[in-house]
Amino acid sequence: MSRAFYLNLAVDNLKKNARTIIPYILTSVLTTMMLYMVVSLANNPNLNEMLGAMTLTQMLGFGVVIIEIFAFIFLFYTYSFLIKRHI
Repeated sequence: MSRAFYLNLAVDNLKKNARTIIPYILTSVLTTMMLYMVVSLANNPNLNEMLGAMTLTQMLGFGVVIIEIFAFIFLFYTYSFLIKRHI
């Protein structure tokens, strides 16, 4: 079996189930993007030059933890919804 066979199989599956798979992919991408933006802000080295940098760093750290929890719950919920639609 060639690689093209598996690629065609995957593309066919995405086309046939696009109505349920595309919302899951969008949810995953947007949630991950939001998490990485906050993590990048929290780890910015120029943040230390600002007034109240310690407080801001601590608040962004709490924000990262909250977004991670939210992302886990949200992605788990959308994945379980996707699985229930295919059964």
